[in-house]
Order: sequence, then structure tokens, then C-alpha cells
Amino acid sequence: MWFLDYLSSSIGKKQSLGLAGVLLAGFLGVHAVGNLALLNPDPAAAQAAYNAYTEFLTHTLRPLIWFAEAGLAALFLCHIGLAIRVKLENLKAAGYNRYAVKTRLNDEGLPSRTMFVTGALVLVFLLQHLLFFKYGTHHLYRDAAGKMIRDMWLTTAQAFSDPVWMVLYVVALILLGTHLWHALPSVCRTFGLVHAKWTPFLNWTGRVAALGVAGLFLASALGTCALVRTDSWQKQIRQATAAQAVLTAEVAK
Repeated sequence: MWFLDYLSSSIGKKQSLGLAGVLLAGFLGVHAVGNLALLNPDPAAAQAAYNAYTEFLTHTLRPLIWFAEAGLAALFLCHIGLAIRVKLENLKAAGYNRYAVKTRLNDEGLPSRTMFVTGALVLVFLLQHLLFFKYGTHHLYRDAAGKMIRDMWLTTAQAFSDPVWMVLYVVALILLGTHLWHALPSVCRTFGLVHAKWTPFLNWTGRVAALGVAGLFLASALGTCALVRTDSWQKQIRQATAAQAVLTAEVAK
């Protein structure tokens, strides 16, 4: 079939890799915007807004989330598999001549040289991030309608109270930004969108998008880190933690 022939070709693998990367970047952008709900000096308002956001994603849109998660998992696997294959084919094409490869890559800059490494490190962080937030401690919260939902605000506030977690999170965001800095503009070249007038604009647009995604995550992370150290947030964290025994007992009835 022509489609299988296309996917098995060098350009087909690179374009599939680029398309999967763009879709993943879009998901990260939406997620980064949602995290801005945390940036409220009023901890009760931040708790209500962030929990409403996460509840909407995980329950109201649960059927769509199942398909989205399956799709994202497939995209991750596709992106990783293609990245490894393209990397190996590039090494083979270069005859494993490290000096020749280094000279070529130096012209493309640090983000290009570290694409494979930053991608692998970001993947490790995303897996740890998913396991921690999705399968970590399940706190409870009663929303304005009296419904018992998961208190993701408390989980997040506790995470950002840990300096080690915060440092690792910021490092991961820098790696993500570095990865996207090269990845998004390179997608245009992969699909043949190269023109003397348009290429600089497309490169600029891709890099602005990369900075935007990483910047939004970084803003919410640094803002949350600062807020969790305020007296009002610390008081709300203590109250929410102390309420867990009562809320758990109510759910168990």
C-alpha cells in the first residue's frame, strides 16, 4: 500500500515524527493554559478553580479523555519510536563519523544537537509527572455544589512545597523549551515549507510557540512555588489536609 510505503520511507518517518510532535505540543499548550488557574493569591479561589478545571477534564470529559489518553499514548510511542529510528538512520547515513556529524550539527545550534537527549529526558519527566499526579495520593474536596471530587489543588500545592520537586520541574521545563525550540521550526522544513521570505517567519513563529508553551508552564510553576510559601496558602493547605479524615469518612459511609 502507498501509505505503508510512505511511512517506511525516510521522509515519511520524519514527517510522521514531526506531525506527532506538533500534536503533542498542542496538548501541552492547552494543559499549560489550564495550569494558570493556580495563580490566584486567594488560595480558596485557586483551589476551587483548579479543582473545577481538573474535574472537568477527568470526569465531565471522561469518554473523550479515554480516547485522548489512548491517542496521546499512541502519539508518544510513535514519536519516540520514530525519533529512535531516524536517529539511528542518520548515524548510519553519516557512517558513524562523529567528526562529520559534529561539524554538521554545530551549524544548527545547541537545541538541534541535543534533540534526542532532551526528548528522552522530557519523556522520563512526563512519565514521572503522570504517575505522580494521576496515581499519587488521592485527596478529597467538596465543591460549591456539594459534590465530592479529587483535590488536585492540594496535591499540586504539596508538590510545589518541596524544593527538590520544584528544581526538577523547572529543569524539565527548560529541557522542554529547548526541545520545542528546534522541533517546531524543523517541522516546516520537513514538510517542504522552505522559502526565502517565509522560512524566517515560520522559524520565528515556531520559536515563539516553543517559548510560549514552556513560558506558561514556568510561570504557573514559579507562581505556585511563591504562593505556597505565603501564610494564606499555608493555612489553606493545613485546613485542606486536616479535612481529609472527615471527607474520607463521609465517602466511606
